[in-house]
Amino acid sequence: MNEILKCPKCNGDMIRGFIPDFANNFVKASSWFEGQPQKSYWNSFIKISWKGWFGKVGIPIAGFCCKGCGFIEIYSDPGFAAK
Repeated sequence: MNEILKCPKCNGDMIRGFIPDFANNFVKASSWFEGQPQKSYWNSFIKISWKGWFGKVGIPIAGFCCKGCGFIEIYSDPGFAAK
């Protein structure tokens, strides 16, 4: 994906960043998974089942934030994986 984007709202420069996922005492970049999440019965987290997302690899996501107006766009791309 082109790293240089212009904001669709104000035409300002957009800078790339990521959305951290805080879980189990570690931080990772968020990923996109197909389907709708379901709330876990035991807590406020998302349910993972053997037939659901377990073992699937998500597509890394990155956010681009406009320096001018703060508008954010989110994209998924395997190229956004942590390096």
